[in-house]
Amino acid sequence: EPEFITRFHNFLYPQDAAGQALLAKNEFTIITQSLTDKKSAQPKIIAFYRLEDHGTEVRFAANNVDEKWQSSSIGRAALKTTLTEVAQTKKITATFPPDTEVGPFYIEQLGFVGTGAKQEMDKYPRFSMELSTNVQSELRKKSLVDLADLVLPTGTGATDIVAENLPKAVLQFTLPAEVKAAHEAMETLCKYGYHLTRYLQIDAKTNKRWYGFEKINSATSST
Repeated sequence: EPEFITRFHNFLYPQDAAGQALLAKNEFTIITQSLTDKKSAQPKIIAFYRLEDHGTEVRFAANNVDEKWQSSSIGRAALKTTLTEVAQTKKITATFPPDTEVGPFYIEQLGFVGTGAKQEMDKYPRFSMELSTNVQSELRKKSLVDLADLVLPTGTGATDIVAENLPKAVLQFTLPAEVKAAHEAMETLCKYGYHLTRYLQIDAKTNKRWYGFEKINSATSST
């Protein structure tokens, strides 16, 4: 499991863009499997995540689960408990690249909302998010069937949503071919007060995704 080990090493020894250690600002959580083999000296690590404490704001900086345990709810339950506790006193933010499963997980499972796009070290900007568990969102209440009715026709984009002042709408993009268009839509709509409250992978084979945007009050409130 070399890839998992590499991610764990980076998790334990995070660095900023200049290569400086960030250990003083980090809180680590490691989830292990109970020892069942008496010959084993160490419990098996099955998941880990890291929070960067920046004073009044905490950044959700790393989250990895061993492939064998990704279908388990153990890591997700522990993570949600930690985030809920931290959110009582601090704002929690995160970013994610568009071509991974992380985004849908953060927004659909953990309660984050997309608040914009920012350029980091990726070719394209990453989505910015903020934990918003109690936001009054209409899209979060809708089933896939209901969301399908809100998917805009091909050729309709962010500028049309803004021009018509739609309270909510769903845009469809296929990644990675339309990743740049997706980010441009995210950037445009967030500038006009929209937030990404639903983000789903509809077709795993083609990587077709739905981006649900809406105007909501206090969208970034975490309490």
